[in-house]
Amino acid sequence: MLSPIHQVTMYSVFQNGGKLVYPHLLADKENSKTKQAISSAAAAEMKKTLQTVVSDPHGTAHALYDPNRQLAAKTGTAELKMEQGKKGKENSFLLAFDTKDDQFIMLSLVEDYSAGLSATQLNKPLIENLYNYLREP
Repeated sequence: MLSPIHQVTMYSVFQNGGKLVYPHLLADKENSKTKQAISSAAAAEMKKTLQTVVSDPHGTAHALYDPNRQLAAKTGTAELKMEQGKKGKENSFLLAFDTKDDQFIMLSLVEDYSAGLSATQLNKPLIENLYNYLREP
């Protein structure tokens, strides 16, 4: 039972060399806090693994693959049901971050998703827009 901000905070260690980056308002740049949570070597290994989730043709976030970008991702699905063996509603989530310039990290949750409408598929245009926006001078 984690909030989206908790998930993003936890995964920030893989984007930031093992340092946990505490959430803060952009206007409060002077009070930004970090804490070394894992070794930089462990963070680099996880970052590489999360990049494979996108780059590997069998990866769960391969739909986001673009050879001109360095993106890492974690996908997930949660099935909500009242009884074992029955089909229940499913939730889909995507956490993705830029690994080249570390310019963004994002998380999306889609409740009661259906085939073709996973968080990965629905957020492909958003990620495209993020890269385009961050590339502008």
